[in-house]
Amino acid sequence: MVVVSKKIIIILILLSTEFIFGQNIKVNIFSTIKTTSAIFSPQKGSYLFIADGDTLKTITNQNILNFIEQGDSILVKGILKTYGTFKQIKLIATDEYNYFRIKPISPAKEARAYDDNLLVWTNNEGLILVNDVYLENYVAGVVQSESGIKSTLEYYKTQAILCRTFALKTWNKFSDQGYNLCDNVNCQVYFGKATKNYEIVEAAYATKDLVIVDTTNNLIFATFYSNCGGETSNSEDVWQKKISYLRSIPDSFCLHSHNAVWQKTILKSKWQKYLIRHGFHLPAKPDFSFTQQHRKKYYKIGNDSILTTDIRYDWHLKSAFFDIVPIDGKLLFNGRGYGHGVGLCQEGAMEMSKKKFNYEEILHFYYTGIKIVNLFTLPQANLPISMKKK
Repeated sequence: MVVVSKKIIIILILLSTEFIFGQNIKVNIFSTIKTTSAIFSPQKGSYLFIADGDTLKTITNQNILNFIEQGDSILVKGILKTYGTFKQIKLIATDEYNYFRIKPISPAKEARAYDDNLLVWTNNEGLILVNDVYLENYVAGVVQSESGIKSTLEYYKTQAILCRTFALKTWNKFSDQGYNLCDNVNCQVYFGKATKNYEIVEAAYATKDLVIVDTTNNLIFATFYSNCGGETSNSEDVWQKKISYLRSIPDSFCLHSHNAVWQKTILKSKWQKYLIRHGFHLPAKPDFSFTQQHRKKYYKIGNDSILTTDIRYDWHLKSAFFDIVPIDGKLLFNGRGYGHGVGLCQEGAMEMSKKKFNYEEILHFYYTGIKIVNLFTLPQANLPISMKKK
């Protein structure tokens, strides 16, 4: 086994201390594909290559490692050397600032850059690639992935607090599988390190440790979406559960944004069959017209009804906020907004930031009765289990 230097031992102690206090988050990357082979290449700084608990080598940007899934093990190859077959691989950063690229080879996907550390194991169906990343670096990556790169610093601060709160609220979602969160829409979209707009990184670190809590000091479900179409939704109208801070409010800030309105045409005959399939008893000449001056939970004809959210998902509509106008043998859906409508409207928040509202004002506008606090001022009982001091 390679002798580990004093500097490296100190770094490992510091890393383990950060784990105790919850500063790193483990994110399953490339989670929507079954990767059976991938290449790791350091871009900045060096990495300890640890295989099944043994430190084999220090990896620099002159090296690459190829991971190949072989049943319940991983074959690891370098440029000129095969290192062997192992159950678990760790690539641990040894410098103050490290990042790497990981490129799936089978199936072939574009390489992505990630901050900090990489963990690799297999589930007998493919490689499990986990970015073990400092929380604020993760937050910056999510903000870039979820928000794009053409907004304001104040909006990025708003989104950073949301992303941090959401991550901590759902911290243990995949704990039984060895990581905290995935990188797709089932958690938060995360395509790696923020590299395209430095203000995004600045926003993450400027709001470090800030989270949103309700009146009982519990982390909120920090839900957000693209555009509300002029009015946000009550939580119970979308997810059946009433939550005090997720209340419907009028929002004029998003009305002229990209996703404010949409249209879709559906044949009357298809719509009629759809309603009958869902238990509607239609008259000989049904009136399919429908108007939502304010958001409605149900579409009704006579005594029969169906959730507008079910209509949205069944017909792949951008939102459940729509009117229906019959035209000859067709129905014109005039829709507003994009997304579920609960919580923060991103395009509205962006417009608020352009009008010089700060992140506190924006968050208090979209969430009712909330507080913005430092994470580590919260009672231990309100923290994720793995973040509690031991």
